[in-house]
Amino acid sequence: MVIVGDNIDLEQPARIQSHKTANKSLHWFQIYAVKDRVTCDDSLSEGPQKSLADLQMKEFLPTADVHSCLINDLTLLIPRIVIQYLPAYQPFIKAVKFHIPHAHSTEMANKSEVCSLGQEFLNSNKAAERAEILKNIHHNFVPTAEVCNQKEVLQKVFLDQPRRMGQECTVS
Repeated sequence: MVIVGDNIDLEQPARIQSHKTANKSLHWFQIYAVKDRVTCDDSLSEGPQKSLADLQMKEFLPTADVHSCLINDLTLLIPRIVIQYLPAYQPFIKAVKFHIPHAHSTEMANKSEVCSLGQEFLNSNKAAERAEILKNIHHNFVPTAEVCNQKEVLQKVFLDQPRRMGQECTVS
């Protein structure tokens, strides 16, 4: 599951502007959950696979197979760019493959299951209110249990926000 948040920005113009009635700028935060269509392999560990002292250069440098796969991928991607930016190549648009099939293509073609989790009437553009939003999401939507008088996170939850909060969001 992924928790997604998005800004709702509304401008409410005053019918008659005066020093008592001015335009209102409303900033709210919509929160919803999206069910994963593809489940990840739980066998991935968070720890290092190997110590740096034991790591050999040849283990992480690209092999001939990696180069071959890269060339195959670029063979599909470069024509898209050529068609997009060079109008002379527009007649070839039907020959360009715009979707690269992958192991999860069929699952990803289905619609996502979405569940609204409500709104926070706070402005995510302000640091203090953004922190309050993150605290509320953590408190309400991250599964925890009390172990030895301490809260322990049972499952990490990813928070995705299309633009503004970006990398600043880590919940759990």
